[in-house]
Amino acid sequence: MPPRAASGSGQSVTVNGVVRQRNTEPLAQPPVAATGITPPVLLIAERNGDGHRLYYVSLIAAAAARHGFRTVVALSPDVSDELIEVHLADVAKVAEIVRVEASTVVALQAMADRLGASIVIVPDGDHLALELGRGRPWRSPARLRLLVLRWDAQRKGRRVAPAARLKVFAKRCLLRLASRRSRVEVFVLRSPLWRGRLGLPTVIDPVTVIASAEDTRRLIADWNLADDRVWLGVLGAVSARKNLDLIAAAMTAVPHRRLGLLVAGSVDTETAERLEDRRRELEATGHQVVVVNRLLRDAELDCAVAAVDVLMLAHSNDGPSGLLLKAHALGTTVIAAGAASLRDDLAAMRRSGDHWCELSRDSIARALAEVSPLRSRSFDGHGSGDSFARPLVGDPPA
Repeated sequence: MPPRAASGSGQSVTVNGVVRQRNTEPLAQPPVAATGITPPVLLIAERNGDGHRLYYVSLIAAAAARHGFRTVVALSPDVSDELIEVHLADVAKVAEIVRVEASTVVALQAMADRLGASIVIVPDGDHLALELGRGRPWRSPARLRLLVLRWDAQRKGRRVAPAARLKVFAKRCLLRLASRRSRVEVFVLRSPLWRGRLGLPTVIDPVTVIASAEDTRRLIADWNLADDRVWLGVLGAVSARKNLDLIAAAMTAVPHRRLGLLVAGSVDTETAERLEDRRRELEATGHQVVVVNRLLRDAELDCAVAAVDVLMLAHSNDGPSGLLLKAHALGTTVIAAGAASLRDDLAAMRRSGDHWCELSRDSIARALAEVSPLRSRSFDGHGSGDSFARPLVGDPPA
């Protein structure tokens, strides 16, 4: 059974066309310990259950529990029980998980005040930082710490469109204005490979690996990843952003090489349908396709990265890639295409065998024809879970 998420009665609201109950009941105040000391409350609010967000929640909640906070995790009603079960099973042991809409500054500060929170952390805080930057005040006595995930402009290949450049300049101005508000701190997520200065504090994208060699061997056997070919992996949340159809088309242009394609993770409906259309063409070319279309537990995702010969990252937009960093840690070769941020991170890794190319069928096909998978564990250990959570949670309460 998934961890039970508390919900209260209250007003009905419409979210993305779906009527849901908004939790309007005051949350219980923290119990007084036998010593008579009430632990301080740390609230983690996240509206998005996609990508790394719940992973970030789990790291922050674990750090808060170690510091002695009473921790409350507020998730949007849109975050499914399955996502909570897969990503937050351990969090339910050290924190209260509630379902409540708190995606605006006003709603979040009201919830913080009901709880008597001393710290509020939002792992995907771009929207709230922009709201504060536009003039909305933060009136709660709690300290608000927002993590900005999207600092950079989205690039097409090597160029940033003028309109995108202007848009990101305006956004950064608003983020800096938000950081000047009383009791508000704005942090920016950066790759462990990034070097530079932003004028705002940074948090390093965490890299944790829990795959064992034995678990990886078991996954290879269970998923029938035969060792007679080079296995390519498209992993995690697989949507149009990861350009799976383009990767499959590039594979058909390399008939002389025995390739396998592992697609493992939550695949959206349109991408899954297009893959089925491509499967017959790939198999006719002599390639093999294995699809595991479901949410992967963290250990399974790590094992999948370790199991494939080449991790394929053909991204349409920029941003830190946790999978790229896991591949770096596990010694898995990477072919990256499209996003210039991937190109920059590969250059910083300085590993032989990795490739970056343009986001096109022919460019990816050339990389597939040339790649020689090499196992080289060179990750230096930066970007751990502790180094990620520490700036957000802060020091243990006195």
